[in-house]
Amino acid sequence: MNNTQSPAATTTPESTALERDSDKPRKQPIPRPSEPKQYRAIGLVRGKYTPGEELTCGTLTATDGTEIDAVLLGRVISLVKNHLDLEQSYLWVVYPRTRKEQESLHVQIAGVWEPALLHNPENEEEDASADSLDTNDVPVPEQMLQDGYFSIRGEAIYHSQADEEVIIKIQQMPRKQDERRRFFKVHLNGVFPTDRPLGRFWDVHALLEVAR
Repeated sequence: MNNTQSPAATTTPESTALERDSDKPRKQPIPRPSEPKQYRAIGLVRGKYTPGEELTCGTLTATDGTEIDAVLLGRVISLVKNHLDLEQSYLWVVYPRTRKEQESLHVQIAGVWEPALLHNPENEEEDASADSLDTNDVPVPEQMLQDGYFSIRGEAIYHSQADEEVIIKIQQMPRKQDERRRFFKVHLNGVFPTDRPLGRFWDVHALLEVAR
């Protein structure tokens, strides 16, 4: 992910589920993968969301001052409208994307990790109707709860050791049975611990860093 920030990545090969954008509430901001080869790109960014001309499109300003283009998804729209003080900083659950033309980072905001808000009585009905996976009840490493952490899981399609650049292709679950599978690419700064990473599935742990 390249923007005014870029992530440093550590990688682990996995020996296939697909990413599906979900509006359902979680017991953890980033749950453990539900399948050994679950494709996904999800992360945490602490900062302030400032809407543009429309509430759903705006800027996420990270705690270090970095500005990231952002859009709101699903149920987080009503949360922002009715429950959040946008003058405050929150830990946002986001789906990272990199633009083809500029390779710059932008994010889709899927939720906010504030346990006090998640236990609001107004949300109890939604919480009760949500699917509860056993993986959500298993404690996750502290790393997966920190600001700037991203879990990127997918197929390596580009790797430059000299430039320290990596591109991961992530497949998405079709929303309808007759839909074709879609995919997107995430650009990362880092290297794989092997000379032949391409075509393999990787579990990448990345951190957002200020670009030099």
